[in-house]
Amino acid sequence: MALKTQRIYYTARNFKTGLTDVTAKVIRRDGTQVALAVALAEVDATNAPGLYVLALSPATLTGYGGAGTYMAYINSASKDAPAVAKFIVTVNDTDDLEVHLVTIETKVDTLISGQSTMQADITSIKATVEDTNTVINDPTDGNANIRALIESAINAVSSIQNNTRFIAVIPSQLISFESGSGNNLYRLPMRLFDTSGNLEDPDSNAISVSVANETGLDRTNILVGYVSGPVLATRDSQGVYRIDLNIADNAALEQLIFTFEYTENAVGLNHVRTSEVVKEAQATGLALQTTLLDVLTDTADMQPRVLDIQTKVNDPVIGLANLKALIDVIDGVVDSNYAELTNVTYGLSALKTILDGKASQLTVDNIVTILNSDVKGSGFAVVDDSLHAISGRVYYGGTAQ
Repeated sequence: MALKTQRIYYTARNFKTGLTDVTAKVIRRDGTQVALAVALAEVDATNAPGLYVLALSPATLTGYGGAGTYMAYINSASKDAPAVAKFIVTVNDTDDLEVHLVTIETKVDTLISGQSTMQADITSIKATVEDTNTVINDPTDGNANIRALIESAINAVSSIQNNTRFIAVIPSQLISFESGSGNNLYRLPMRLFDTSGNLEDPDSNAISVSVANETGLDRTNILVGYVSGPVLATRDSQGVYRIDLNIADNAALEQLIFTFEYTENAVGLNHVRTSEVVKEAQATGLALQTTLLDVLTDTADMQPRVLDIQTKVNDPVIGLANLKALIDVIDGVVDSNYAELTNVTYGLSALKTILDGKASQLTVDNIVTILNSDVKGSGFAVVDDSLHAISGRVYYGGTAQ
């Protein structure tokens, strides 16, 4: 009888699909190698993922030597999971059952290998689930406590929402101008909303405002319209109110606490806001911006002058570098003059020594006096009485003419 096609099935590790390197590395017939690196193909990536097959046709088996006991060593290079398939090729149909049993045995071996891997994964998953369960039931960080925290946060948000239905805008600083500048007028806007965020009025359309400093002293008199006690805010439209205040040029520099009181649905409500009175020179914001603009103007005026100075400093003729060169020359000349003045032979010190050894001025004056009185005498005439005039006289008979 003719040989029949033999099929060898191989299940990849973790049923990995899409492998292209599953091969029967060695096929032996009756212990003799008959083939190397014969590729297996995936059966069906969709319906049988990770299952690979090697079909050996009768012609291929005939090429291997025909009937006999075959051993195939199968593996994937990228997903290592070696397996051995044994099958007997006969020409007698009565042996087909043995072939099937060998194939089933191979599959069972593969499944056992996969089961070990799965067992390890299941053990890891179990540990993870147990850890997760511990965290979920933790008395501090568990779900029950988190739920309580969430509910607390929801209540806090609701409380914040209720507290923010009233809005009053007050500058963080109220500026008192310099003495003699008069009052500084401010307008404080207010808004009141219902739980849906729509503007609404309080009972009797009345919001009263009072002011005190940080020590509790009443300062409500800074509000426009003050007579005594709190001042009612002006209503411009539904839920829209305002009040004006004056900060005098001699106002005390202090913290101010504004209290807003109104009744809504017969329930008295109270809100506070704070600010502080500062002098114009101390103020931030607009006053500081004005000062900075003045500084910017002065800077813009100074900048070209500084540039002009810098140009002159760097000038190649009159700049600092050239002046330094001239100073160095002058320094050299001064050093030379100093050397001349201190010369041991003809310097000032040497000249002084020489002069100290000569006659004093008093002696010279005495000599001049003697010459004028004793030598020249009274009525001395240079033309007739000088030595030169005497030497030029002609004597006749012993008489000078």
